[in-house]
Amino acid sequence: CILEPSDAVSIGSPITGRIERVLVERADPVEENQVVAQLESTVEVAALLHKLWAFYQVRGDMRVAIKEAQRSLHVSRAAGDRHELMNAHCAMGATSLMRAEFAAAREHLARALPHYDPALDAGDALLSGVDTAVATLTYTGFVRWIMGEPDQAVAAVRETALIAKRLAHPFVTAFSLF
Repeated sequence: CILEPSDAVSIGSPITGRIERVLVERADPVEENQVVAQLESTVEVAALLHKLWAFYQVRGDMRVAIKEAQRSLHVSRAAGDRHELMNAHCAMGATSLMRAEFAAAREHLARALPHYDPALDAGDALLSGVDTAVATLTYTGFVRWIMGEPDQAVAAVRETALIAKRLAHPFVTAFSLF
């Protein structure tokens, strides 16, 4: 089958992204279901690094967790992805808190929150049981309290409770009470 310029064909991908490389040349024969282009995968790598961070964080290996959080932040910045950048800053903040690096924790947590978009991110709790705004604000409450800023700590906790109530997800609600 030869396509003419006036022919319409459907080419698709199960994920969105930027084309990194085209795998066929003009006039090359193409079969049905043949891969014709490769998408840039930086966002997927950032998401994978975030999951790797979570593994080491839950395991209690803060030495490795901080390295994975740093890698996630670096890749997220390169990808320019709002969601993964939010997750990476939250990961850096949470791990810095656990490492008693409170100033760094406060800085990263403050950088995570502006990337949160309730319309786009509220569904995260359904997929992972975690809402990044609730996690960020919960950790912010701890950091602010430890750093002698009780009014800011209470404000963060109150905002956490409001978001958790709006989401009405049991695990997110439990996390907000942490």
